[in-house]
Amino acid sequence: MLTVGVALFATFSGFLANLFLSANEGAPEHNAVDSESDVQATLQHVERLHMEQQAALDQLRAQIAVDNTS
Repeated sequence: MLTVGVALFATFSGFLANLFLSANEGAPEHNAVDSESDVQATLQHVERLHMEQQAALDQLRAQIAVDNTS
């Protein structure tokens, strides 16, 4: 029974490792040096995500403050 459990765990962990490692195979490779517009677009995207995350965090803090005063 112990041997079967170890074999199942090894098979499952091997499957997961293969899944994670093969996930990047379909992605196109980028050049080492991105163009300036790509860098600017990525920076703007990250800044927008940061602002969205900050707004969500502010909402959660406000909700916690309301819940604590109740």
